Amino acid sequence: MREVTYHSWLSNPVLVKKHDGNWRMYVDFPNLNKACPKDCYPLSEIDWKVESLCGYPIKYFLDAYKGYHQIHMAEEDEEKTAFHTSQGVFCYRKMPFRLKNVGATYQRLVDKAFDRQIGRNLEVYMDDLVIKSYSEEDVVRDIAEMFRTLRKINMKLNPINVQYLNGKLASLNRFLSKAAEKSLLFFKTLKRCIKKSDFAWIEEAEKALKAMKKQMAKLPTLMAPVEGETLIMYLSAAEEAISDVLLVERGDRQILIYFVGSVLQSLEINYTPMEKLILALIHAARRLRRYFQAHPVAVITDQPIRQILSRIENSGRLAKWAIELGEHAISYRPRTSIRGQVLADFLAEMPTRETCRDEETTIVA
Repeated sequence: MREVTYHSWLSNPVLVKKHDGNWRMYVDFPNLNKACPKDCYPLSEIDWKVESLCGYPIKYFLDAYKGYHQIHMAEEDEEKTAFHTSQGVFCYRKMPFRLKNVGATYQRLVDKAFDRQIGRNLEVYMDDLVIKSYSEEDVVRDIAEMFRTLRKINMKLNPINVQYLNGKLASLNRFLSKAAEKSLLFFKTLKRCIKKSDFAWIEEAEKALKAMKKQMAKLPTLMAPVEGETLIMYLSAAEEAISDVLLVERGDRQILIYFVGSVLQSLEINYTPMEKLILALIHAARRLRRYFQAHPVAVITDQPIRQILSRIENSGRLAKWAIELGEHAISYRPRTSIRGQVLADFLAEMPTRETCRDEETTIVA
């Protein structure tokens, strides 16, 4: 930053408390943002980025350090970011947060900087980078290539050089059956850490993490559906999480397409078991909209979801959900035996509280 003596633009600073107890300063630029033209440079589709990692046994996650602040403002535009403080008026010399088009500007930078690597051995989404390699020899070479580019454009990485655990799981959860449900134990552990001094890695969380690592070491192979195929969906609702699996039947085989999972929020935990099951379908329809729009979907369930959603007297969220699902070609079939071993944990659609505790014990055992 630098001090400004004469200014034509002036904005207000806003202090926001971070999860670790520290404060982060933002500047609110409402008038400046209104005056700026829109930069329509597209952000990458995050699902495409995730799908492009398929088939690579080695993935190396990296995080840029204070990404936006690594880009210099044009000198003639610096004073437009002026903001007032008790010590005077200052402006940014580096690109600040909350300024219109900063996302598009940053994405354009990384796309151009890593143009020779993107798609080949690297994927970039904003300030997150993932190196993908076939072998240990390749990953050393790929990392060296990436660091040469970083030095060339003078971009710095976060000192830890690795994303947080939940960030990794979020990028891989489409491969993990009931990922949200199985991750609850150590997510809760991390959530309680308001400050670094609050961190306490309990034995149960360690066991759950080891179980998750064991599962991640044997990730199933996912396939893309073929035009005209009817997709099959199984639903599951636990006390604090919902899960879905999308697959297609080809002959006597069940081919996996996508796992979806979500941790329930405070109000959602109080939904009835049937509402949680319908919410799982709603979440899948939103998350996998491109599949629901391109294919008929058969939901395999022993629960009367169709009858409940078709009731005339429905109101509130059930009525909204029925309207939302009405745009898709969804049918409901009774569940028979599940042939795929990978779907064994979907046998209980709506576990009781006792079943949930039993499953939790199994996870950490």
